[in-house]
Amino acid sequence: MRFFTSVLLIWILLPSKGSTQTPDTVLSFQEAKARLLRSNLGLLAAYYNVDIAKAQVIQARLWNNPYFIFNGDMYNTETNEYFHFRNQHLLQLEQTFSYAGKHTNTVKLARVNVEMAEKQMEDVLRSLLFEMGNTYTDLAALQAKGLLYDQVITSYDRLMEATRKQLEVGTISVTEALRLESEYLAVKTDALENYNEKENVSSNLRTLLRLPQDTLFFVE
Repeated sequence: MRFFTSVLLIWILLPSKGSTQTPDTVLSFQEAKARLLRSNLGLLAAYYNVDIAKAQVIQARLWNNPYFIFNGDMYNTETNEYFHFRNQHLLQLEQTFSYAGKHTNTVKLARVNVEMAEKQMEDVLRSLLFEMGNTYTDLAALQAKGLLYDQVITSYDRLMEATRKQLEVGTISVTEALRLESEYLAVKTDALENYNEKENVSSNLRTLLRLPQDTLFFVE
């Protein structure tokens, strides 16, 4: 009789407890937040945009550098001399000035760009923190469910072992044994789905925090 065949199949598909329930790192929410602030590429790019905008304000406040033009002879054929400046022809100084408040408007525009960059950075930060918070909370719930499933499955393992022995001696009906097997399969299937979802959420959190995809961690 091929009893418990489907149960064995589900058990093979589920990862072993030793490989999944022993995390390398316990990751608190504050640690995850700190790593997000210093490692997320989108947030770093927003920080740099603010710095660039501030640098453009400093540049806009500066006046154009003056041009100094000095025209002299590099070589005099008559005296056979280099840099012969006694016959200098031109000495010129040029300075460019903006008109009609153009310089002031340029500075104002640069400051507006700083405010826009700061607002964009705040939006990026708020969005990333919201996403990270939801992902972290979801992962904590899935990990807690995973631990609960482990306890339930362990209890079912003992129950099914006892049911198998009772079936052999005839103290339990086949119908009752099949009902228990069906419940056992349902729990194992739910545990497998929870595990797969937990792995997907963990992968999303690793991406947000720029952690290697093979990193194992347990959130508090």
